[in-house]
This record gives sequence, structure tokens and C-alpha cells, in this order.
Amino acid sequence: MKNALPGILRQLAVLFCLCLVLGAALALKSGGLSLLGAWAMGLGAAAVCIWTMVYRTWRSASLTVGAAKAQMLWGLILRLIVVGAAFFFAARGGKAALLLAVGGFLSFYALALALFVRSALKIPKAETAPAASKK
Repeated sequence: MKNALPGILRQLAVLFCLCLVLGAALALKSGGLSLLGAWAMGLGAAAVCIWTMVYRTWRSASLTVGAAKAQMLWGLILRLIVVGAAFFFAARGGKAALLLAVGGFLSFYALALALFVRSALKIPKAETAPAASKK
């Protein structure tokens, strides 16, 4: 994971910028540039969720099973708080702002997960389970 992470983070940054530009283009086309903040809030919440998921997984790889479970539980709680706060504040801006925040969140989150799956499929079998091959 430590070998693949720098390349994935670079691709995530490019993906984030593409989603932000897509949201800006959609907002500009529809004339609602004032709602771009809601789209950016959704993208930001998704970026925080993806980063905590990656960081917690990377960090828990060197921990014991109990400590890794606790680490992942705290990551889940943090992600739920971030998503809840982002959607709460977006909902205060109206229905359109909430929908844009949810759309921004789902677009970046889904594309990032697809990126992770694609990069996991590229990893050679010998690198995926070294402990299993020693049995």
C-alpha cells in the first residue's frame, strides 16, 4: 500500500480538480454560480471521507487486530460526522444546495472508489497477500 499510495493520491487530486471544474461548468451553464459552494462542500466532504479511509487503512495495517478495529471504528465515526455536518449546512441553503452537495459528494466518492478498484486490479498477485503465500 505504501508503494501505491503516492500514485493514487496524485490521481485523486486530479479527479478532485476535474469534479470541481465539472461542477463549476454546470453551475455556470445553469446560471446558478452561487450554488457552487454547495457542490464544493460535497466534494470536500467526500475528499475528507476518502482521505480518512485511506489513512486509517494504511495506519491500521501495522497494528494489532484489536487496535486496527478501534482505528477503523473511529474513522467511521469521523466520516459520518463530516458527512452529516456538510449535509446539514448545505440543507440550510435550500433544497437545491442540498442536492448539489449530495451530488458532489456522491460523484467524487464513487469515482474515487472506482479508482481504488482499478488500481487494486493492477497490483500483481504476488504483492497482494504475502502472508498467505507463506502458509
